[in-house]
Amino acid sequence: MPFRFFVLHQARFLQFTLLQVAVAALVWCIGYAAAPAHWLVPVSAGAMLQAGVLVLMGSYCCFLIFFTLNALAFWLDVIWSLLVMAWFVIGFSGGALVPVSQMPPGFYEALRVGFPYWMITAPIELVMGRLGTGDFLFGVGLVTAQLVALDLLRRWVWRRGLARYVGAGM
Repeated sequence: MPFRFFVLHQARFLQFTLLQVAVAALVWCIGYAAAPAHWLVPVSAGAMLQAGVLVLMGSYCCFLIFFTLNALAFWLDVIWSLLVMAWFVIGFSGGALVPVSQMPPGFYEALRVGFPYWMITAPIELVMGRLGTGDFLFGVGLVTAQLVALDLLRRWVWRRGLARYVGAGM
């Protein structure tokens, strides 16, 4: 290949992300045009930008997790169940399945340290004005640390897998 395998997957992630952003913007514009009184409008452009940064950073964390899980195919024949479990954990801990704000306070605080919260719940709360810039900066710090850790894990799993790989040709 003319470039690294991981770069191909990063390019696909970028392609899908740009397409999703374009579709989401179009849907928001249509919804706002059709029902402006009932449509969620961000409290400020800054809040919208902060929410977008957190969504993109969290999405990249998801990308790294799923790349790493797929790299486990060096050792495992079937990883489908791991991928499904990961989606469930991410969805639950981020608030996509049950709103994090409805969980007991201790549970809420525990989930608040993971990137799924900052990818799903926190952007919504930023757009609605429930969180401020201080919360955003706290989230960026947490998610950045998790991005670095996940990238190191991805590199380690990939290198270990390549060392084990004995792909026989045709």
